[in-house]
Amino acid sequence: MRVDFVIVVIAGLAIEACKSGSPSVATGPVEARSVLAVGAAHSCLLREDGKVRCWGDNSNGGLGDGTAEKRSAAVEVKGLGGFVSDVSAGGDHACAIVSGGTAMCWGANRSGQLGDGTTAGHTTPVAVAGLGAKAKRISAGGDHTCALLETGGIACWGGNSTGELGDGTIAPRAKPKSPSGIGVGIAGVDHTCAVETSGGLKCWGLNVGFMYASGAGEPIWKVPRAVSGSFDAKISRLVMGDGRIGVLTKSGSAYCWGGGLYGLCGEETPGKGSAVPVKVSWLGNQAVSLAFGVDHGCALLKGGAVRCWGGTSFGQLGNGSTEGYSLSPVQVPGLESGVAQIAAGPFHTCALLADGAVRCWGRNDGGELGDGTVENRSAPVAVRGI
Repeated sequence: MRVDFVIVVIAGLAIEACKSGSPSVATGPVEARSVLAVGAAHSCLLREDGKVRCWGDNSNGGLGDGTAEKRSAAVEVKGLGGFVSDVSAGGDHACAIVSGGTAMCWGANRSGQLGDGTTAGHTTPVAVAGLGAKAKRISAGGDHTCALLETGGIACWGGNSTGELGDGTIAPRAKPKSPSGIGVGIAGVDHTCAVETSGGLKCWGLNVGFMYASGAGEPIWKVPRAVSGSFDAKISRLVMGDGRIGVLTKSGSAYCWGGGLYGLCGEETPGKGSAVPVKVSWLGNQAVSLAFGVDHGCALLKGGAVRCWGGTSFGQLGNGSTEGYSLSPVQVPGLESGVAQIAAGPFHTCALLADGAVRCWGRNDGGELGDGTVENRSAPVAVRGI
């Protein structure tokens, strides 16, 4: 199936790529040419000059600097060899698209998530083998990866224990294979979803709504299936978190479903989840993007403000607190405007500002906040070295 757009967002691990227009803080969404990608305990920034810099945990080489040394400030990825057009960070690996459409990955490779035909890890980028076409976008999940191809299809590779490759099996693959009947997809922690050109949504892998269904359900979908429920307009953005999925529609509405620990999407009671999409009333038509961690979520609003809700034991709401939780969204101090992109790791959050700076907050034992320390932060701090 030919597609005319793609959203690249990783489940609680990365941020969408917004690549049109110049940075601004006008009444509409703030846009930027850079791409911020947040993994489980490492992050990467694709700068406007086409270079990628990463920071955080590096025990499996996920920073791509040729070492396995933790970095609490950003370092440049080595060996990409060209202008990078897209980047994505996964569980403990990362991937990029280099000029000419070559997909390259680095870091852990136990499940074949680097796509080079092996299960050997690499501390610098290696080319994905056997894509069969040029890649346009890349999406790294927990231990699998998917790429959008110029032909309009997608290909996925890596871990498949919950059917996240969508090929009807649970066998891992160290080389790309296309899921059945899908034109475009994004990789989550242990599931994958696709927005079709018709506006429909299909998912496969671990069924995040299974445990909340009133009737019997299947915990694993080995092939793509349509998501139950309806939206008020075609999907414009798809966001995947750890056990939660969210979409924005072209009407400006937001929907969430899946787990509800500390609130599903800023307005639910503790522990309440949903097996079908639920419209988020408090956001109205003001949401630009959503980001989900393990027990918290954040929303980027028109004009560039960031609000977060959920657990705050590591300071992941950015409001100065590390106690309890907030079911209602709280404004992140200092980020009332001017934010272009947001991303959430399991227990930390990052924001790319319109001026190119990056601010992060929350858990930091792997250096994932990039502020030169390994101290948790309950308020945004600047990433060094970007």
